[in-house]
Amino acid sequence: MNLTSAQLKFNARQLMDHRYPTGIAPVLTAALIYLLATRWVSLLVSLTTTDPIDTILDKLQAAAATGSPAAVNAAVAGLPKVFEPMSAKVGLFCSVLLLLYTLVVRYGYSDYAMQLYRGSQPTAGTFFQRFDLCGKIILLSLVIYLCTYLWSLLFIIPGLIAWYRYRMSRYVLLDHPDMGVFTAWGHSKKMMQGRKAQLFLLDLSFLIWIVVAYLAANVVIYLLEGVGAPTWLYYALSEAVFTAFYVYLTPYMELSYVGFYHMVCPPDLLPVSPAPKGFDQMGG
Repeated sequence: MNLTSAQLKFNARQLMDHRYPTGIAPVLTAALIYLLATRWVSLLVSLTTTDPIDTILDKLQAAAATGSPAAVNAAVAGLPKVFEPMSAKVGLFCSVLLLLYTLVVRYGYSDYAMQLYRGSQPTAGTFFQRFDLCGKIILLSLVIYLCTYLWSLLFIIPGLIAWYRYRMSRYVLLDHPDMGVFTAWGHSKKMMQGRKAQLFLLDLSFLIWIVVAYLAANVVIYLLEGVGAPTWLYYALSEAVFTAFYVYLTPYMELSYVGFYHMVCPPDLLPVSPAPKGFDQMGG
């Protein structure tokens, strides 16, 4: 089975519309809960704590803007002091904890989409049921990041290719939780041979959605900044606008990627048929 981006997206829309007896509402509700549990929690943490990493970057950027080596050296020498206040320690702890939590919940949403694709009617609670794989998820994400970063040192294109090479490893791990991280990583590498451009085109087909969502959110920030609105207000309202777009876009994209995974995954590695269950799909 070899489906185009249009066919994968058509199947995703069909799943969203027809998987539940009540239509698309449960899918959109689940997406909203996922966004509240990730992006909105991140926003709340960013507004209530001070991340010392952000402070460091601001200091270094300000020093570099002066064009003075002495200013840069002074900024670097003063970096240890950034971590001295208790608020900085708390902020760093919250940031790291939030990063790990969000990472696992994102895998949980992928698991939700896989169950939806395969004929189940999962609930939003599925997002929080993958903490049993927390260690493997963190390790796999770290391996992918390091490999992508190292290839990027050569040039951006090798880094981009490396990132696409390992994109399917999360789905392999979710399908085979007892599998080793490097085994899942290797399976993704094999199944993406000759398929990276196809996945790139699928990503590209969502670009207009993503651009419009970010533009709309930033327009809200620009307008509210102009009238002197409080920081928390324009960030909250811009996030609300972004959420309005992504409550539909999140399941649409994830189900399309799950369909791509089922298309490229070897049959002996899939626990089910590669075709989505419950309706007549395009290209089926």
